[in-house]
Amino acid sequence: MSNPTKGYKVAFFLLTTCSLIAILTGFAKGNLLFLIAPFCILGALMAITQARSIYYLLWVSIPLSIDYSIGTFTLTLFSEPLMIALLAVLIGFFAVGKKANDRFMTHPLVVILGLQLIWMVCSIFYSVAPALSIKYFAAKLWFFAAFIFIPAFILQRIDDFRATFWALFASLSIVIAVCVARHAAGGFGFGEIGSAVGPFFANHVGFSTLCGLVIPFVWYASNWYYKHSLKNYWIHFGVLLFLVAIAISYTRTTWLSLPIALVAVWLLKKRLFPISLAVGVVAIIASLFYLSHNNKYLDFAPDYNKTFFNKGNFEKHLEATYKLEDVSGMERVYRWVAATNMIKAHPFTGTGTNTFYPEYKRYTITAFKTNISDNQEHSTTHNYFLMVFSEQGIIGFSLFVILYILLLWYAHKIYHRTQSVDIQRLTIATYFSLIVFLVHLMLGDMVESDKTGSVFLFCIALIIKLDIWSKESVNQKNLQESKVISSETD
Repeated sequence: MSNPTKGYKVAFFLLTTCSLIAILTGFAKGNLLFLIAPFCILGALMAITQARSIYYLLWVSIPLSIDYSIGTFTLTLFSEPLMIALLAVLIGFFAVGKKANDRFMTHPLVVILGLQLIWMVCSIFYSVAPALSIKYFAAKLWFFAAFIFIPAFILQRIDDFRATFWALFASLSIVIAVCVARHAAGGFGFGEIGSAVGPFFANHVGFSTLCGLVIPFVWYASNWYYKHSLKNYWIHFGVLLFLVAIAISYTRTTWLSLPIALVAVWLLKKRLFPISLAVGVVAIIASLFYLSHNNKYLDFAPDYNKTFFNKGNFEKHLEATYKLEDVSGMERVYRWVAATNMIKAHPFTGTGTNTFYPEYKRYTITAFKTNISDNQEHSTTHNYFLMVFSEQGIIGFSLFVILYILLLWYAHKIYHRTQSVDIQRLTIATYFSLIVFLVHLMLGDMVESDKTGSVFLFCIALIIKLDIWSKESVNQKNLQESKVISSETD
């Protein structure tokens, strides 16, 4: 095994040499820009040694970050620059010989993630817009690095989760409190929620989704502190605040996801998860067959003149939903039909990652068109599974489905394997968050967002870590029992 200390010495020597060369070149060429190089190199070295601080700062920045456009390029400040920094840190770790837990890097979930990245590279060659697919792949690299692989180094034991939680929760609870207060000033109106959550969130859906993803971890943290401690009061207030935020967000998907997640947790505890998974898969396949047989889905085409958005009246908004006259619901169907047609046209390779928006209008059906189908927001499929299938073909789709099923399956195994209450509680919180996200993926595209996608990717890292910790706890218990038996026989 390589020696990390020796690796740091070699890296320091090389960086110092490069700095001296840069300084001498700067003076020789008369270009002072070369003098910036040593500071960049020093910053890179400091980043490697201060990865933990950058990592926690990233979590603090996520609720506060906003999108900033530079021409056609959009960057989320300040979360994405920190992700890029952590990608550089990860490369630095490998360069100096620092290793994560081998069981983490060889875990089946990491293997699936690696295959996903490989297929994303392959899809660039099949892409109808290679430049867009390359940008997508680059973003995936720093997302994966920041939220999956850096935690492999940071989270050495279950207590390390606390600092990650507080970095996000402290920042997020303040942002939510500000958004709720602004919404209250507008009388909690349905039409005012969008402006109340800006500029931190693009819309009320992202706002409520993040609340729904984080609230199970807030529940988990409520068991950490003494009853009358300040932190305990803050966390319990956070549970109430998050529930209020979800209630006033007017986001039907999040409202639906919470009770579904509660039922899913009950099924997991009763060891009914495998059966429920099988039933769910059969139900989805049967529904798809029913809708596709003799083009049955065309019977659900909306009346263009009756689909509308009741911005000022939520009761009418709900009424339009179950009458299939809600414009946002029908616009989803419009995109789903287009995605299905894209899949039929490119079943094996897809059109390439990040290409749904520029391609989908060629595959739409006029019967499902709504009065917002011009899509000025440049939004995508509103169903992540369909988007992956249409962009990455059957291979990319299969890898993502396998990843999600394995995540839920491992949560089931971990919960019933360990007797550690702490591991069980964190497993339940992670599983709850994954179910909430799964419901949202059926009706939206949340993985690519820094606010919601970050929590999802971190859940992957958590499941892997929990799997490792639970096995270690079982091994320790077995070792202790064997020592007791050995001492008794002696």
